[in-house]
Amino acid sequence: MRRHTWILGLVVAVLLLSNLVQAQDVNPSEQVPLVVNVNTAQVNELILLPGIGEAKAQAIVLSREQNGRFVDVQELERVKGIGKGLIEKLKAHVVFE
Repeated sequence: MRRHTWILGLVVAVLLLSNLVQAQDVNPSEQVPLVVNVNTAQVNELILLPGIGEAKAQAIVLSREQNGRFVDVQELERVKGIGKGLIEKLKAHVVFE
C-alpha cells in the first residue's frame, strides 16, 4: 500500500512539474494583441486600449455619435485628449470596420 501511495505521489509531482514548465514556455510577445473596432466598441471595450480611460472612451463614443464613423486612426485626433503620441500607441490595437 505504501508503495502505491509513493508511486501515485511521484506521478502527481511529475504532472505538476510538466504543467509548470509548459506555462513558463509561453512567451508574452506571442499572445494575440488586443484589437478593438472603434466604430462599434462601447466604453467598457474602449477602456481596454492603452492610454484610454473612461473619459476618453466616452469622448470617442460621443464623437462617433455626433460626427459619424472613424475612417482611420488619424481621425481619432478629433477627440479631445488624443494626440499623435497616443495615436502611435493605438495603431496596433484599433480597426475601423
